[in-house]
Amino acid sequence: MNNTFRVLYFMLVFLLFASCRKEGYELIEAPKEKNLEANSSIANLMLRTSMNDGSYDNIIDNANCYNVQLPITVTANGQLITISSVADYDQIETIFDTSNSDQDVLIIQYPITVRGIDYLETQVNSQEVLNELASACNGENVEDDDIECIDFVYPISASVYNKITELTSRAVITTDRELYGFIVGLNDNLIVNVEFPISLTLSDGTVTIINDLIDLESIVEAAKDDCDEDDDYDYNDDDYDEADFRELLISCKWIVEEFEYNDQNLTANYSSYVFIFNADGTISAEDAGNNYSGNWSITSLNGSLTLNLTMDSLTDFNNDWRIHEINLEDDGTRMKIEKGEDEIKFKQVCP
Repeated sequence: MNNTFRVLYFMLVFLLFASCRKEGYELIEAPKEKNLEANSSIANLMLRTSMNDGSYDNIIDNANCYNVQLPITVTANGQLITISSVADYDQIETIFDTSNSDQDVLIIQYPITVRGIDYLETQVNSQEVLNELASACNGENVEDDDIECIDFVYPISASVYNKITELTSRAVITTDRELYGFIVGLNDNLIVNVEFPISLTLSDGTVTIINDLIDLESIVEAAKDDCDEDDDYDYNDDDYDEADFRELLISCKWIVEEFEYNDQNLTANYSSYVFIFNADGTISAEDAGNNYSGNWSITSLNGSLTLNLTMDSLTDFNNDWRIHEINLEDDGTRMKIEKGEDEIKFKQVCP
């Protein structure tokens, strides 16, 4: 092979190789609506949805960003209990609910292990250390990063091209923990194409089919606040069924203590109104001799209650309000209802 032919030969090989690599690169990179990029808004939403939920065991640790790894042993109002599963939390609540006049005391046997929203685990050797960790979490019903109203249906698969190593791999994700780690590991050197369709389970049990990242971002944004994340420390607020809640509403009058609507504080507008929920499904409101009427109803889905309000003139109240919490306090019962970012806190006024 003479030198001229050899040069032409290697130039041809190089061009063919470069062409193949370029085609492979473009194939992985497209289409854009399936290309998951680091630090993008959809990557952030996926990260928040896959975070570890620390609020479901608040009856033990009062910490929304940590949960205690089981089994553990506790003493609830003097009674020794071994907690081996989430279902065992009901034992603590039953003991606490035995009397409304005593002081509920939970004593944990240490050491225990707690897991954060990032799935990192920490050994805790005392109540003081647990209290310190809990103080770093957002407080009761304060908005936090994790999205609990949506669940991914696994497995989720994606092809991953590394620009540095020029290698392609396939990731199969089977749990929230794996998805969280996958999103954290994204960087600008990776081209990630998610394999669609994937499915989401919404808070009402509906399963939604997603066909691309644009669709996924839209659905998560719309549904992320559609449930009660139960980030409070009152374990009686879930004890109302539809019949009990109906009886609570009609038993006394109600006044507005707080009202946030469309990013505006409307409390002063309605603090003098007195609302009466009638047994026939009608509702009346009175203020300075003016009377307003409407209708109300209750719907229940998967244990979550919704108060449906329709007022003829007081249209700010017209909505399907999710019952966020009901607190029995010394100066009266309070009910907090929500719809997305909007919320109303009613106080019961009895003779």
